[in-house]
Amino acid sequence: MDVGLLVGVVVLLVALFLTIFGLLVYSGLFYPIEIRAGRPPFDNLFIAYKFARGPYKNAGSLCTDVHNWAPTLKCICLYYDDPNEVAQNDLRYAVGVILNEKDSGEDANSEIADLLVEKGYKLTKLPSVSHAVTTAFSFKNTLSIFLAVARVYPKLTDFIKERKLWAHPMIEIYDDDVIHFVAPLAKQNEFYVPEANDDHSDEENVSENPSKDKESSTETSDDRSKCETGSNSEDQNQKSKEVKERSNTSEDDSTGSSFEELNVDSEK
Repeated sequence: MDVGLLVGVVVLLVALFLTIFGLLVYSGLFYPIEIRAGRPPFDNLFIAYKFARGPYKNAGSLCTDVHNWAPTLKCICLYYDDPNEVAQNDLRYAVGVILNEKDSGEDANSEIADLLVEKGYKLTKLPSVSHAVTTAFSFKNTLSIFLAVARVYPKLTDFIKERKLWAHPMIEIYDDDVIHFVAPLAKQNEFYVPEANDDHSDEENVSENPSKDKESSTETSDDRSKCETGSNSEDQNQKSKEVKERSNTSEDDSTGSSFEELNVDSEK
């Protein structure tokens, strides 16, 4: 092989490697992750959402769908089950957008809310809490999301397990240039949308095609139940009941460790 050609190939490979490495660094490969317990970056939230069951990787298409309808609003994702303990097809999650900001009322984006309802989204409120396990990650591009999932969740899991906390559900909020990760330590049951707590599956079960029209989203309960997994329903019902029982005690002392022991950061 000609020496000049060989050198050229090597230079191209090195340049390609450096380009990929630079992209990874820009996307958050070495972004510092600080897990803390304290006040989350939101107060009461008013959201429009769609609920779904299935692999969490399908949440991405729902984020894209809601962003198309409300591109100026922050996307929010709520993940209710541990994928290491619950079958992929039974994982529960909700994806939507935040309709209100800190100082704005529920009517701040009423026109967008009406539009989303027409497109099959539902409206609900999420409570303000003073204690949660939180962290943040750089949000530069789609690659940032994959890096965040790979880097943040192991650290969050270790933090929660080491302190024997009862922190759930896992919440992601996509801001302009940062992804907020939040696991509430109080009022957890109030973060479960009605469909997530419905043992009889009376919900709109969003498929891989998230842009179903309003007519299909109002199908009967019997039709919806046919779409669900029957073989694991008994186990799933039991898990849901356990979540409810533990969630209902969360506002008093559900963490297994006092907030004082956590050295909680209560800065607003």
